[in-house]
Amino acid sequence: WISKRDANAKCNPTVFYTVSHGKQLVIAMNAHAQKLGARKEMVLADARAIVPNLQAKEDQPEQFKLILQKIADWMIRYTPHVSVLSEDCILLDATGCAHLWGGEKSYITAIKERLRSFGYTAKISMASTIGAAWALTHYGEEDQIVAPGQELQAILSLPPEALRLEPEVIERLYKLGFKRINDFVKIPSAALKRRLGESFVKRYYQAIQKMDEPFATIVPSVSYVERL
Repeated sequence: WISKRDANAKCNPTVFYTVSHGKQLVIAMNAHAQKLGARKEMVLADARAIVPNLQAKEDQPEQFKLILQKIADWMIRYTPHVSVLSEDCILLDATGCAHLWGGEKSYITAIKERLRSFGYTAKISMASTIGAAWALTHYGEEDQIVAPGQELQAILSLPPEALRLEPEVIERLYKLGFKRINDFVKIPSAALKRRLGESFVKRYYQAIQKMDEPFATIVPSVSYVERL
């Protein structure tokens, strides 16, 4: 969005920063800055030291929420069930829709190509659960399509962060030596709940289709209409 309106941001390495505890921290960067070594959570002064000609812009969280909401509104052409899941993620319930584009792979390709024509890049994964789709989109390989019932197998190699856990739970998992989801799948759920809390088990079960997760659409569906 910024690159389309600012030639300098399009052609030069550019980062967004926010002020936290008196420090200016990088929270996002374009491809130019990333290739030259800029990273998320890096102090802006350090980023300036290693990236020549760095353009720095202050975060605009409300503006970016609005942009994401507008993209989500636009995506209703692909399914009536669209949700903004997090600050960088739009969720589509593609049930009964993908075949209209010739299948799931063609469906993903059509969305990505249309977004690219607007100047946006996207990473998309499809699964039968919200948790697995989110995990693969954020931590998996490019554009994965998971067959129903294969959610657990698909996420085994991913880090605990892929389960959308609280930071303190992730820290505890690493201290216990669990660096991949595969490291704790054989441990009884009662033991995991006792050590890591109910929220951990909930997120884990939601990802592998053992627990439902609510889907809040941006346009609430009407159950029925009666007309006389």
